Amino acid sequence: MTAMGEWLKQIILLVILAALADLLLPTKAMQRYVRAVMGVAILAAMLQPFLPYLRSDWADRAAAAIDAELAQPPAGVQAPAAAGIEDVLKAQQAEAADDLLGRRLAEDIAEAFGGPAPTVRVTGAATGAAASVDIRIDPRLASQADAIAAWTADQLQIPRGRVTVHAG
Repeated sequence: MTAMGEWLKQIILLVILAALADLLLPTKAMQRYVRAVMGVAILAAMLQPFLPYLRSDWADRAAAAIDAELAQPPAGVQAPAAAGIEDVLKAQQAEAADDLLGRRLAEDIAEAFGGPAPTVRVTGAATGAAASVDIRIDPRLASQADAIAAWTADQLQIPRGRVTVHAG
């Protein structure tokens, strides 16, 4: 607010200076020039707060200011609450990744081995090392259960023991 007050004081002083210069000039010929110069000075003073935005890097500075503002937790929100929300979001993201991988695997198994698409439940896909896969296949594909398990383990690059295949 103090910057705005200083800006207004500067404009008012320029307007008073322009009025005094206009009154003190003896001839009308000089008044035109003085009025033009003082008008430009008043316009420059009015535009002064906006001049930094006319520079070429104003967008970068505005983005940096917004990033800094967003990086701070909102007033009234405590850090532990924000951490709890982060944990919930990570869990939801991991669940969505598991579901997506399960659907893709079901489509790929149906394409590679024929028959109807199996029901595939993947857990721990987001963590990678702890991934496990549970596959329910059509009873007609029961003879290919080991091949499906080996293929799935190879595709996901996980140990064969983390893939279980059930017929039915």
